[in-house]
Amino acid sequence: MTFDEKFDIAYKACLLSKAGDEEGYYRLMKTLPMQPWLAKIIKDKMGADVLIQSGCNLSEAEAEFGPDWLRSPGLDPIEKALLQQRVDNIPAAQSGYLEKQIKAFSN
Repeated sequence: MTFDEKFDIAYKACLLSKAGDEEGYYRLMKTLPMQPWLAKIIKDKMGADVLIQSGCNLSEAEAEFGPDWLRSPGLDPIEKALLQQRVDNIPAAQSGYLEKQIKAFSN
Protein backbone atom coordinates (compact mmCIF):
# COMPACT_ATOMS: atom_id res chain seq x y z
CA MET A 1 0.00 0.00 0.00
CA THR A 2 1.46 3.36 -1.00
CA PHE A 3 1.80 6.33 1.32
CA ASP A 4 -0.89 8.19 -0.64
CA GLU A 5 -3.29 5.26 -0.27
CA LYS A 6 -2.61 5.13 3.47
CA PHE A 7 -3.09 8.86 3.81
CA ASP A 8 -6.37 8.74 1.85
CA ILE A 9 -7.72 6.02 4.15
CA ALA A 10 -6.60 7.88 7.27
CA TYR A 11 -8.14 11.12 6.00
CA LYS A 12 -11.47 9.43 5.25
CA ALA A 13 -11.39 7.77 8.67
CA CYS A 14 -10.87 11.13 10.35
CA LEU A 15 -13.81 12.59 8.45
CA LEU A 16 -15.97 9.72 9.71
CA SER A 17 -14.79 10.34 13.26
CA LYS A 18 -15.47 14.06 12.93
CA ALA A 19 -18.98 13.20 11.72
CA GLY A 20 -19.48 11.04 14.81
CA ASP A 21 -19.10 7.67 13.11
CA GLU A 22 -16.55 6.07 15.43
CA GLU A 23 -17.39 2.56 14.19
CA GLY A 24 -16.63 3.61 10.64
CA TYR A 25 -13.44 5.31 11.80
CA TYR A 26 -12.13 2.15 13.49
CA ARG A 27 -13.24 -0.04 10.58
CA LEU A 28 -11.19 2.05 8.15
CA MET A 29 -8.21 2.44 10.46
CA LYS A 30 -7.95 -1.34 10.79
CA THR A 31 -7.44 -1.55 7.03
CA LEU A 32 -4.18 0.39 7.34
CA PRO A 33 -1.21 -1.96 7.70
CA MET A 34 0.17 -2.01 11.22
CA GLN A 35 3.85 -1.14 11.33
CA PRO A 36 5.91 -4.35 11.61
CA TRP A 37 7.86 -3.12 14.64
CA LEU A 38 4.63 -2.37 16.50
CA ALA A 39 3.08 -5.73 15.56
CA LYS A 40 6.21 -7.50 16.80
CA ILE A 41 6.15 -5.67 20.13
CA ILE A 42 2.47 -6.48 20.65
CA LYS A 43 3.08 -10.12 19.71
CA ASP A 44 6.11 -10.40 21.99
CA LYS A 45 4.46 -8.67 24.94
CA MET A 46 0.81 -9.70 24.61
CA GLY A 47 0.77 -12.77 22.42
CA ALA A 48 -0.30 -13.52 18.90
CA ASP A 49 -3.93 -14.01 19.92
CA VAL A 50 -4.28 -10.29 20.67
CA LEU A 51 -3.16 -9.39 17.17
CA ILE A 52 -5.35 -12.01 15.54
CA GLN A 53 -8.43 -10.92 17.51
CA SER A 54 -7.78 -7.22 16.79
CA GLY A 55 -8.66 -7.63 13.12
CA CYS A 56 -5.85 -5.24 12.19
CA ASN A 57 -4.11 -5.41 8.83
CA LEU A 58 -0.87 -7.32 9.45
CA SER A 59 0.23 -7.57 5.82
CA GLU A 60 3.43 -5.55 6.27
CA ALA A 61 4.44 -7.57 9.33
CA GLU A 62 3.77 -10.81 7.47
CA ALA A 63 5.87 -9.57 4.54
CA GLU A 64 8.74 -8.66 6.86
CA PHE A 65 8.65 -11.58 9.32
CA GLY A 66 7.20 -14.38 7.17
CA PRO A 67 3.84 -16.18 7.14
CA ASP A 68 4.42 -18.15 10.38
CA TRP A 69 5.50 -15.23 12.58
CA LEU A 70 2.31 -15.23 14.67
CA ARG A 71 3.02 -18.62 16.25
CA SER A 72 4.06 -17.79 19.82
CA PRO A 73 3.48 -18.83 23.44
CA GLY A 74 1.23 -16.91 25.80
CA LEU A 75 2.29 -14.34 28.40
CA ASP A 76 1.95 -13.72 32.09
CA PRO A 77 -1.74 -12.76 32.60
CA ILE A 78 -0.93 -9.64 34.66
CA GLU A 79 1.55 -8.30 32.11
CA LYS A 80 -0.86 -9.17 29.31
CA ALA A 81 -3.71 -7.25 30.98
CA LEU A 82 -1.53 -4.17 31.44
CA LEU A 83 -0.36 -4.25 27.86
CA GLN A 84 -3.93 -4.76 26.63
CA GLN A 85 -4.87 -1.48 28.33
CA ARG A 86 -2.04 0.23 26.45
CA VAL A 87 -3.13 -1.24 23.12
CA ASP A 88 -6.71 -0.15 23.80
CA ASN A 89 -5.46 3.44 24.09
CA ILE A 90 -3.70 3.41 20.69
CA PRO A 91 -6.80 4.42 18.65
CA ALA A 92 -7.36 7.52 20.79
CA ALA A 93 -3.76 8.59 20.33
CA GLN A 94 -3.90 7.95 16.57
CA SER A 95 -7.14 9.89 16.24
CA GLY A 96 -5.69 12.98 17.91
CA TYR A 97 -2.55 12.81 15.79
CA LEU A 98 -4.46 12.43 12.52
CA GLU A 99 -6.76 15.33 13.36
CA LYS A 100 -3.71 17.53 13.86
CA GLN A 101 -2.35 16.40 10.49
CA ILE A 102 -5.63 17.21 8.75
CA LYS A 103 -5.65 20.70 10.29
CA ALA A 104 -2.05 21.26 9.24
CA PHE A 105 -2.74 20.24 5.63
CA SER A 106 -5.93 22.25 5.35
CA ASN A 107 -4.29 25.57 6.33
